[in-house]
Amino acid sequence: LFVTLSYASMNFVFYVVFSWGYYYMVTVRKMGAQEAGFLTSAQWLAGAAGAFTGGWLGDRLCRKYGVRWGCRMPIVIGCSASALLLIGVALHPDAYVAAFMLGACFFFNQFTEGAFGANGAAIGGRHAGAVYGLFNTGANLMGFANALLLSAIAATLGWKVAIATGSVFAMLSVIFIIFSRADMQMDQ
Repeated sequence: LFVTLSYASMNFVFYVVFSWGYYYMVTVRKMGAQEAGFLTSAQWLAGAAGAFTGGWLGDRLCRKYGVRWGCRMPIVIGCSASALLLIGVALHPDAYVAAFMLGACFFFNQFTEGAFGANGAAIGGRHAGAVYGLFNTGANLMGFANALLLSAIAATLGWKVAIATGSVFAMLSVIFIIFSRADMQMDQ
């Protein structure tokens, strides 16, 4: 349950970048459409690098500290960095710096993916596919919630608050993963 809640919360951040990044850069930050398109496309390269790096580090941490802490640390690192970067995106006055921070946020967001997969495998054992399917169901539901919540917050409190809301969800992901136990496999 805690890993699913953590993964869903992390995916709120994913949907801030994926669903709202381009719109935010063009409409709110007044960046040109072609520039914003290039920069938001480049985020996927940052995400790919983050996923590989986080998975690589997670494997090493699991060998060194065991699955309980090794599977947590990339999530703690990635979501904490994402939280700080989203606050920077919301508050920094320069659109290009904000775009860079949004890309860095996506690097750290995807930095967590390998650790979430390892958590699912460790907890699920021979049911790892079903466990990961449950994680992804939570993530997709968060995508739906994100679309409604972020637009409502932006309309009522402004885009700085809306973007910074992602930081709250990133830190919720950290809190939930701390309570998870990847070292306790479900009944097989």
